[in-house]
Amino acid sequence: ASYFSSHTIEDKVASRQSFFDSYKLNTETTDYSTLDKRRLGISAELCSDFGGKFYFEITPQFYYTNIESHSLFNIDAFEGMKLLNHSKTEGYLKSHEFYHSTNFYATYKDFGKKERALLFSFNYHIDNKESDNKELSQTEYTTGAASEMTNLLYDNTHNEMGFMAGLKYVEPLGMKWALNADLSSTLT
Repeated sequence: ASYFSSHTIEDKVASRQSFFDSYKLNTETTDYSTLDKRRLGISAELCSDFGGKFYFEITPQFYYTNIESHSLFNIDAFEGMKLLNHSKTEGYLKSHEFYHSTNFYATYKDFGKKERALLFSFNYHIDNKESDNKELSQTEYTTGAASEMTNLLYDNTHNEMGFMAGLKYVEPLGMKWALNADLSSTLT
């Protein structure tokens, strides 16, 4: 079993002055963001060897991931000391993901001839993600123009399932050579 957690905070502040013929323009920008990410994973391995001829292995894995983030971006524009406009953009993200995968592997060797082998592999996986993404933006003008506002919400869902199966035959040719034949199929 494994657990991972991270928390990131980032702040940025910038000021800019632009000089024109009769006036100067000041722009102040602040940028703030946080990111929280947590992941829990569990994996197991079950394997056995029967007399050196037959071997199998099963490895299931489960992962759950949770992500949350918030960002805030402000821009203020001044002409001298007079505020021309104020712009604010804010974003939120919440995301959950569940992932499961199981591998099955079996081999049967030394039947009829030393080093002759038949190998079978199978895998399936499930990947489900859900996220909500919210974006708010607003620009206010002090020159009498109406303010602009945007409010967007995105709901995302991703569901995936996949299967893979493979069969391999190995025919030894002398001490150093072997002939392999593979057959596999994948469906997602």
